[in-house]
Amino acid sequence: MNIYVVIKLTGHLFDSSNMLSELNQIIQTLKSYTEKDYIFVLVTGGGQIARKHIKYLRDMGINEYYLDKIGITVTRLNAEILIRLLGVDAYPQPLISIDNLLSNIGKKVFYVMGGIIPGISTNAVAALSAEALSAKLFINTTISGGVFNKDPEKYKDAKLLKTIEINRLYDIISEYEKAGHYPLLDRLSINIIRRSRIPTYIIYPKADYIAEVLEGKNPGTKVIT
Repeated sequence: MNIYVVIKLTGHLFDSSNMLSELNQIIQTLKSYTEKDYIFVLVTGGGQIARKHIKYLRDMGINEYYLDKIGITVTRLNAEILIRLLGVDAYPQPLISIDNLLSNIGKKVFYVMGGIIPGISTNAVAALSAEALSAKLFINTTISGGVFNKDPEKYKDAKLLKTIEINRLYDIISEYEKAGHYPLLDRLSINIIRRSRIPTYIIYPKADYIAEVLEGKNPGTKVIT
């Protein structure tokens, strides 16, 4: 019986050679689980490249629809990079919709997606994929490593929350939504997780941490639905 796991891979993994090296370690870890009937859907973020260009174009007056389209293009470039690293075990091109995913599931052990349409973040793409597949897990990797009791970039004494109730998480992120900037999760993805009670973890993008979640441990923050 196939076990579906959806992982949102932060775009930071594509920002430098050091992070690409970590991405390759993640790939090797995931490949070790495909022998245990795991099938992985990997959704790529846009990273610094997307954010840099979106910020510049927003300052130039470009509207959010077109900024989203630019972000989607970058996420699909990252998806292409990931597919090449995965090799023959991956479906050979980025999937461009949830229906596209569902119509091809079962042909390979890895499926890669970037963005799909403006207004829907890659976090929401990942959550929708998890919902459609009745996934065992949704793992969201973020450079922050989880949810904190206050902004860790501003406060050195910020503490990682090992669990967070989904309604509280919704309140935390609601003020941040705009193109190219979806910290942790966005409101749409949270609503999807909540309605389908998808087991969700927010962790740092590290191979060992992903393995820990697959083994039932919690190296970051578990979202309580």
